[in-house]
Amino acid sequence: MLDSAQPLLRAQTSALSDVGLVRQNNEDRYLCEPELGLFAVADGMGGHAGGEVASAMAVEGLLRAMATIPDQAFVAEPSLNNRRQLLDFLSAAISQINADIYARGNSERSLRGMGCTLDVILIRGRSLFLAHVGDSRIYGVLGGTLFPLTEDHTVGQALISSGAMTAEEVNNHPQRNQLMRALGIYPKVEIDVAYLDIAPADSFLLCSDGVYGMIDPALIPEALR
Repeated sequence: MLDSAQPLLRAQTSALSDVGLVRQNNEDRYLCEPELGLFAVADGMGGHAGGEVASAMAVEGLLRAMATIPDQAFVAEPSLNNRRQLLDFLSAAISQINADIYARGNSERSLRGMGCTLDVILIRGRSLFLAHVGDSRIYGVLGGTLFPLTEDHTVGQALISSGAMTAEEVNNHPQRNQLMRALGIYPKVEIDVAYLDIAPADSFLLCSDGVYGMIDPALIPEALR
């Protein structure tokens, strides 16, 4: 039973993936599982062998992890400790996925160097848990205002965040899009996790750089509405 302070919200969802005009194979994978409260997007690293294998392993690993999700305590009592338990669960599940991708990439020559990004949303009641690795993104329209809920793990974003360069200067940097974090590249990876309360009118978008890199950001809020 859900706590009275955590009523279920009915989610209207949709998902779409397109190979685009450049590649012949689609390296993106997604999960859209409203019954599980689970949504994710994984983008295989372009130019790397087996990017589509890595992204498939990421979403399949998430689904397997849901069989052991420790969410009953949070559903019964959404306390800070129980919230942290779910955030730790996401971190541990994604760490295991990273290890699995890394191990397979090292054991199969044709897949060596494969990797992917991963963004995850888990909804329980009026609570949203997110996890993020790479340069796919999660946006939220909260109270009618668009907010980026993740920060790219790229050289360009690191330069901006550190104050070393302005956004305008980074636009001309030849390595601005180089990933600094991704699944499967190293034995361990740092994972960003976060929590927020959500309201009935809130909307969210999980997308790869094939979306936000190709459209005017001003179009995103209107599309989500």
